[in-house]
Amino acid sequence: AEYMGKTDLAGLGGVKMDDPVSIPELLELALEGGTRTGRYALVAIVAHIGGLHAGHYVTAARNGAGEDSQWLLYDDIRVRAVTADELAVVTRSAYVLFFSTLAA
Repeated sequence: AEYMGKTDLAGLGGVKMDDPVSIPELLELALEGGTRTGRYALVAIVAHIGGLHAGHYVTAARNGAGEDSQWLLYDDIRVRAVTADELAVVTRSAYVLFFSTLAA
C-alpha cells in the first residue's frame, strides 16, 4: 500500500491538497541494488471525497485480471462498475493505493 500524503497540516486548520497525481496502473521498481525489478499492478484505490474536515471515503477495486477486468466502486452498501471518467474522479482524490505483485 502507498499512502498519498494529500494533507498539509501546517498552520491552523490545515489544507486538503487536490493537486493531480499521476498513478500508474503498472509499477516497476528496482530491487536488490538495481539487479532485479519488481512489477506491481494497481488493484485498489481508497479515496476521500470532500474537504479536510468533512467528506466520505470510497474504494475503487479491480475485479478480475487482464483484459476481462473491470473497476468496481464500493460506496457504503453500494457496489457498481465505474466508467473511466468516474475512475478519474476517484484517482484525483486518492488517499491510499494498493498494488499486487506480478509474476516475474
